[in-house]
Amino acid sequence: MPTCPIRRHRRLPTGPTLCLLVALGTAPGVLAQEPAQNPVQNPADQVSAPAATAPTDRLVQAGRVQLARLLAGSAIDLLQLPEPTSDDYRVAVTLSEWATELDPDWEDGWRVLLRIAAAAEGIDDRTADRMRKALSAIVRLDPRDEVARLRLLSLAVERFDTVEERLAAYDRLLERSNLSKLGTAVAARLAYESAMLLYRSGDIEGFAERLAESVALDPSYPPATEMAAGFLRHNLDDPVGEVELFATAALANPSNLLPLKTLASIALGNGAYRAAARLYGLLVELEPISSEESAEATAGLALARWALGEAAAAVDLIDARQDTLDQMTRDEARRRDPALGPLESEQIRARPNRQLAAVKAVIQRSRGSAEADAALAVAMVALRAEADRVMKSSEADEDRSRRLGMLAIDGTSLVLWLGEDVDASRRMIDELAAVLTLSEGAEGQFTGWIALQEDDSASAIEAFEPIADQSPLAAIGLAEAMERSGRRSDAARRHLATARSMPGSMHGIWARDRLARLLEQPVPASEVAEAIESIVGEIPRTYDRLLLDRERAVALTLRPPASVVEPLQPLIVEVEVANLTDLPLAIDTVGPIEPNLAILATAQVPQIQGTVQADPMVVPIGRRLRLEPRERVVVPIDLNLGPVGDVLERTAISGATVQARVLSNFRPIPGGALQPGMLGAKAQGPQMRVDGIRISSGWLDDAVAAIRTPDEAGDLVLISLLASVGAATESSLEAIPEGEFTAIGEIFPTILAAWPLLGPAGQGWLLASLPAMDSEGLDRIVAEARRSEDVLTILGYVLGRVRSPDDPVLLEALASDDPRLRIVAELVASRFEPAGRQSTPRPPAGAP
Repeated sequence: MPTCPIRRHRRLPTGPTLCLLVALGTAPGVLAQEPAQNPVQNPADQVSAPAATAPTDRLVQAGRVQLARLLAGSAIDLLQLPEPTSDDYRVAVTLSEWATELDPDWEDGWRVLLRIAAAAEGIDDRTADRMRKALSAIVRLDPRDEVARLRLLSLAVERFDTVEERLAAYDRLLERSNLSKLGTAVAARLAYESAMLLYRSGDIEGFAERLAESVALDPSYPPATEMAAGFLRHNLDDPVGEVELFATAALANPSNLLPLKTLASIALGNGAYRAAARLYGLLVELEPISSEESAEATAGLALARWALGEAAAAVDLIDARQDTLDQMTRDEARRRDPALGPLESEQIRARPNRQLAAVKAVIQRSRGSAEADAALAVAMVALRAEADRVMKSSEADEDRSRRLGMLAIDGTSLVLWLGEDVDASRRMIDELAAVLTLSEGAEGQFTGWIALQEDDSASAIEAFEPIADQSPLAAIGLAEAMERSGRRSDAARRHLATARSMPGSMHGIWARDRLARLLEQPVPASEVAEAIESIVGEIPRTYDRLLLDRERAVALTLRPPASVVEPLQPLIVEVEVANLTDLPLAIDTVGPIEPNLAILATAQVPQIQGTVQADPMVVPIGRRLRLEPRERVVVPIDLNLGPVGDVLERTAISGATVQARVLSNFRPIPGGALQPGMLGAKAQGPQMRVDGIRISSGWLDDAVAAIRTPDEAGDLVLISLLASVGAATESSLEAIPEGEFTAIGEIFPTILAAWPLLGPAGQGWLLASLPAMDSEGLDRIVAEARRSEDVLTILGYVLGRVRSPDDPVLLEALASDDPRLRIVAELVASRFEPAGRQSTPRPPAGAP
């Protein structure tokens, strides 16, 4: 019997097999034998009339609650389709709005509406109104929700038409008298929004003031701190101010390494070598060793250690990285060719990094190492490998030629600087001049170093002096020539100028090293370097530990419900998110704690061999804007509002054991699995038991008796469960021994008699949630439902019972005066259209 619901139906897990087992009383844990009852000879005629004539308030409310949950779940299902259409979004919005009307005190219902309204932005012009309504309800139900309060205030500002009006609204909100009411976290984000509005309006001065206010209010807010640092770097020449802001940005979001990289670069570039060594040391540990970022961090750390007088340690650092890469390359080669012998394997090396090879060669020459020539040879091998890659690249000819020329000049310069073979140097210059037109500066630089290699200091000085202020290599060559000529004071001044102008480069550190030897004492750091050292020194070591031991930054705990969950009831777990650090951590899309969790759940069902794996469930947890040091926040999560709920609905009779895992800052990995990203965490909760039904004669008798006069909230669920039992067993009634389970035959007649007492919402929920299977009893309920004219009853029918596009109830819904019902019906009708065709709404009844 084909069906085309929006809401997936509950299905009995093993189909006809379970029906037969139930009928024969052999399904373990499902059907239990009890003493025989007097058989009901004609069960269809053995139904007592209900004592009540109208639904009780409790039953009405139960129906509204159940239908609200079903509508919200259906809305979420629509958004999780592989490619939801605009019609899917419209219906999802409609269903989620309807759910909040049915149960206005259900907080999760409003959160679903907020989520779906945001996802469906643009389908009509009511998105902002929906979000305001949802946020207002969330704030009413959970006054501690900072995120909802902030979004509500932001939407209130957006209601003003002009920039001037919006800026005035922000000014009023951010008055000093309001800050204690708003809280610094909310105020900081409002100040940031105001700053961005000022920037877009062209008021750069106002933007900078508001941005500074945002950072001052909450230094842990990543967007503000990162924006402030970037703005200062591009608009002011203030390295100390840059370091202050980038340090703040790094602390605000340790999961973002860009501020750390920038901070390290500024420290090294200004001669703050201790700070640079600390920061680059962190990056060396964090970056994948085979990445270009790892090579850059290693080069920065090596330069900083060299400048600190640790030249041997700097060389060892570069060698250790190369040794590791060599071993990785050998392992990969052996994996591809298991027959590779030990001798052949030992000849395999990873390609040396050009930057690191050059740094090592310069350090080795500076310390007078006997291995300097070998290091220079490796640097030239790395440079030629780089040139080969450029030659094979798909760049435009002009770009390729330019890059090759730069590589040739770099290689020639390095050989002239570090080499001692004059003939080799001359050959390289001649080869270069044959393919490139050398500038006057390049010619002077090369001429000067050839003269130095030939011990002609006077000619070298003559060649270097005109270009020394533009060329670092000419500057250190000039100082070298001056020293050889006996002009030690002039050489010292030249080295000092080079060391001060580029303290983080190979040339600058070389000059600093030579200057220290000339002076026979260490070269003092600049005031700027000392200020940077002080600022970086104030970054707590907690930051380093947090980066290097990320699993101890944030902890997750998943707690199950306090007791066993009854069938078709919410499975609500608590997830605790704890900040284990001594730093405040923002909860933000670009923050150290991302505002969504992933729930991965499995279910074991007694009648199914194996485990049912539910699709991942993404859950927003944003209630707080930040967690203070050592602070914890608990977020309740309803697992039924997602794929887990579908599994539990399908196994309502048999029950299930659910195991859930939760991940924060989750990332996909090859194969489609999820794992925690940087500063992410994971936790697995204990097994949770969702009860099924142990069907016995006594249970059946009591259940049927209870639904004859339904007046409790649980009676509605009981009717649904009994309908499932009746549908699963009606085709096998003749197999039940005489006198046993006699109440099975009374299930559907009793449900039909109780039908008027369920109320429209209860009827709608029951229709949408009943099993999708062939059943005469279910068909009798459906036939009764077709007589209803109530919108909620028709809605439930449309969501779950439509079998064909010509279903009379569907046609009635398509012609309904209720636009919400009509839009849902149109989507259901479209599911029957052939692929590639779009359905068109049917005309109202009586239309020409």
